Amino acid sequence: MAVTNAVGRSILGIAATAMSISILGYGGYKIILGGFTVGGLMAFHMYSQGLISPVMRISNVNIMFQSVYVSMDRIYSFLSRQSGISSGESCFIPEGRLSGNVRYGGVSFSYGDVQVLRNVNMEFLPEKLTAIVGESGTGKSTILNLLYRLWDVEEGCIEIDGRDIRKYDLDYIRNAVTVVRQNTYLVDDTIYNNITLGNPDVPEQRFREVCHIACVDEFAENLEEGYHTRVGENGSRLSGGQNQRIAIARALLYDAPVLVLDEATSALDQITESRILCHIKRNLHHKAVVAVTHRISTIRNADIIYVINDHTVCESGTHEELMETRGKYYCMVMRKIDEEE
Repeated sequence: MAVTNAVGRSILGIAATAMSISILGYGGYKIILGGFTVGGLMAFHMYSQGLISPVMRISNVNIMFQSVYVSMDRIYSFLSRQSGISSGESCFIPEGRLSGNVRYGGVSFSYGDVQVLRNVNMEFLPEKLTAIVGESGTGKSTILNLLYRLWDVEEGCIEIDGRDIRKYDLDYIRNAVTVVRQNTYLVDDTIYNNITLGNPDVPEQRFREVCHIACVDEFAENLEEGYHTRVGENGSRLSGGQNQRIAIARALLYDAPVLVLDEATSALDQITESRILCHIKRNLHHKAVVAVTHRISTIRNADIIYVINDHTVCESGTHEELMETRGKYYCMVMRKIDEEE
């Protein structure tokens, strides 16, 4: 695009200069011979310059077409790409709601030649808050990505309600897992419409309930237009923490059997983050909640904590149990305390 733009403008610039020189040269020659006037030459030259601008704009159309061609080529190449993940012959859809009992059995996974997970064993129980902690790059997010089959495991299996997730219908299993990530995506609409996205007929009481759990009511009700305040493009009119609260409320309203919070409260202060997790724990409503966070202080009340180190689960238990063992988790907690001091 840069080369096409430079070449096009250069050619048009040379052509415009050559035209001006030709007009002035020939017009001057006619004036000397007495067949033309100076005023007529100037008027003709001004009209010719007025012709150059539309021609320059027409040349920009070529640049625009080049850009459109590249974009369309990339879009269609993406849409035509075949996914390596499919339901295959097994498209099981249960009659009732899943309980959200998730079990990882000996799961291993690699990105190419780089092993990310090695013999991971863990369980997410319904109506329990499970926390996953560990250093960056240990595979915490990959564990969650495997849950809704963004990739498939290489060894072992992941089961929901005692059935391998590869046996479920792909769309069904992905609808059964709601994920709230660190980066939220909001449309340029009101707070209410962003929370009820996909749930237009939600009862007012349920809407208020999820807003209270996610602490959205703490700032939304103080705005001039309340829940009908527009958030701007991708939440540009609100803070990062407020956007994350809206995303959490939207996920709670969807009410899937498994709720995953992957650094979903990173933009919040520790007090608000702890309050939201406590609210969620008191209002689990037949679902398993999994939280990934680097803040040790916010997961003290988790029902079970899994510590990921060297791409596998090295410890598991409650906060008190892990502190008594004085292992990896204990070292992480003490290091965080030293950093805060």
